[in-house]
Amino acid sequence: MLFRSEDTTESIRHICEQCDLLSRMLDDLLDLARLEAGAQNGPQGVPVSVSELIRSTLPALAAVKGERDISLAPLSDDMKVIGDPGQLRKILLNFLSNACKYSPDRSRVRIDVLRRNEAGRDSASQIGLRVTDEGKGMSEEEREHAFERFWRADPAGTIPGTGLGLNIARTVVEQHGGSIDLRSEPGRGTEITAW
Repeated sequence: MLFRSEDTTESIRHICEQCDLLSRMLDDLLDLARLEAGAQNGPQGVPVSVSELIRSTLPALAAVKGERDISLAPLSDDMKVIGDPGQLRKILLNFLSNACKYSPDRSRVRIDVLRRNEAGRDSASQIGLRVTDEGKGMSEEEREHAFERFWRADPAGTIPGTGLGLNIARTVVEQHGGSIDLRSEPGRGTEITAW
């Protein structure tokens, strides 16, 4: 039996994609284990510039950005949050990566930095990182499951991912004393905010 070079090339590409997926899943599982092991102590907090956090995260999107336009609201360079910079970057990268993967080419993904006062908190305000896309959106059932481990909005597997990203993001945000707001409707995109 002879194989065509096109078949061999396609098989190798598919094997490489599956290896990448397994590698990401292993990395995500290790992240979860580290987060759960460190949950008793909480994250190590240092002042993190929000503008620097966003600017340092954007280059990591090159592989999934495609032809999507990522717009950024004007930022104040003096806005800071207390947290683990690496973990905060993972949250933002997950939100942006999902926005790009679930949105069509030539659509817009927007990053906004919000500030809100929350009753009952010692601090005067919270900072929110919001990512909004023009993608396919989620049904009510999909929103209910979005933060579960290994749950995928794309069960057929046509969009790459492990189903762990939002679970990790929620764990990190909660360990930082925050919360996540998720708003989404089918055909109208998704808006997700880490407070």
